[in-house]
Amino acid sequence: MKSEHYVLVQRRKSVKYGEKQHYQDYVTIPTEISRLLGLLPRQVMRCTVNGRGTLTYVRTERASEKRMTYGDWINAIRDFIPLVGEQGKTYSHIRKEADILLKSAPALWVKQAERDIGLIRKQDSKAHRILWTKFSLTQDSPRKSRNLTLTELMENNATKSHQ
Repeated sequence: MKSEHYVLVQRRKSVKYGEKQHYQDYVTIPTEISRLLGLLPRQVMRCTVNGRGTLTYVRTERASEKRMTYGDWINAIRDFIPLVGEQGKTYSHIRKEADILLKSAPALWVKQAERDIGLIRKQDSKAHRILWTKFSLTQDSPRKSRNLTLTELMENNATKSHQ
């Protein structure tokens, strides 16, 4: 392996607030160094400035983040969402009760929960917050129909042909 490597600093747009564009700088590390150090994607590094022009990067050892899946999320919140007719709860209240770290629910998961468990979100005119409730299994739920995927259609046809 070479004793000296060059790294590339790349500037990319990150967010825009009003008229002001913000940027982030990325340091690209050569693959040889990355493999030698055992770096992984999303690895967190601690950076220290040593004098003028010298940076020291140290790999940090921290517990790996287990990413929550939709199934984990829906199973965690299901029992904490009140039924229609009861006082609704905000997502913040539900997530605290269910001990969920996600500060906001992904929009796709919320839409899927509307179909899967009959989730209903309504604006509370007094508190100006969105309250969540759900239909119980015994109530008639106005579930939104969705188009089946090709895989689901094939599975349904295969199941019907075996019966």
